[in-house]
Amino acid sequence: MSAVLNQPAAAHTDVAARLAFQKQLQNVTNKVHATNNIDEIMLEVSADICALFNADRLTIYSVSEDKSSIVSKVKTGLNSFKDLKLPIAEHSLAGYVAFAKKAINIK
Repeated sequence: MSAVLNQPAAAHTDVAARLAFQKQLQNVTNKVHATNNIDEIMLEVSADICALFNADRLTIYSVSEDKSSIVSKVKTGLNSFKDLKLPIAEHSLAGYVAFAKKAINIK
């Protein structure tokens, strides 16, 4: 009987963790939707996204105006950044994902 009583406590902890994640995800989503500037998203919201998914780094790409490449920001110094441009083609993983318009899973 005690095992049955402990299950609701474990389930409650799981539900609380899911709820906290959902709230953090909503907060990040709101920040992304609050700006029209992709640079601001790449440079300022990326830390929140990394924290949410327990990631060390994050790369966000946007499609260039001529739609031939994907572009990201790379930190080159304390307060300096440089554009990283990759062709939309099968020659790189990120370029292939943009080319194929589908995610890939590397195992």
